[in-house]
Amino acid sequence: GQLPVVKHVLEGHLAVSQPDVSVAALAQKVLPLCDARDYVGRFVDRHCRYEYGLVNMALCAAIKELLRELMVRCAQLESEHRETGLS
Repeated sequence: GQLPVVKHVLEGHLAVSQPDVSVAALAQKVLPLCDARDYVGRFVDRHCRYEYGLVNMALCAAIKELLRELMVRCAQLESEHRETGLS
């Protein structure tokens, strides 16, 4: 079938053009993770400066590496899904 088209995402609520319960339920589970990743990313961007101290800079560098690894793993999962129909 045809995938639903996302109309908008606002405060963790998803609106789709064609009601597909399973896709909408999955999106509702994933959206809080996306929000958390965005929040952490903004923290790192803001606080990864000398003026916040060397410990904070080291923490931000470690978090940045973890976020990079997360993105690589997400890309691997997406690729595997496209190739093998991972569910």
